[in-house]
Amino acid sequence: MKHSFSSRPPSPFQWSERYVLGDPGVDDQHRQLLELAGLLHAALLSGRGADVVSAALQALGEYVDIHFRDEEELFVRIGSPDTAAHRAQHTALRQEVAELDRDLEYGFDALPDKLVGWVEHRLVPHMMVDDQRALQSARQRPFGYGGGR
Repeated sequence: MKHSFSSRPPSPFQWSERYVLGDPGVDDQHRQLLELAGLLHAALLSGRGADVVSAALQALGEYVDIHFRDEEELFVRIGSPDTAAHRAQHTALRQEVAELDRDLEYGFDALPDKLVGWVEHRLVPHMMVDDQRALQSARQRPFGYGGGR
């Protein structure tokens, strides 16, 4: 059963050019993460049932795992010296998404605010600061990373 969110409010998680890191694959995945977070936010605010919200949260969690795995593989491949620290950050961010899932068991009331907080204060800063730092450190190495996969 497909649900339409065509009447949903605008997502609070709009892509911005300031998020661009210069790796098309990473940038595309970051856009997708924000889109999935926006769909979850819309589902939470729309009064949709728990099944729709749960599916949206599951989709976000699964994509977080895919993105972090891909990003960690990229950082290993390009020789980023920040790989181990970055992996630890990803573990913490994954745990925070799992906490959102646990919070869902207690109802929707606080979840929209928690989701906005997670995206604005954890995910976006991670993308803009930590991911940028990891890519920059690899670019500064001899024969450094050039920005494509």
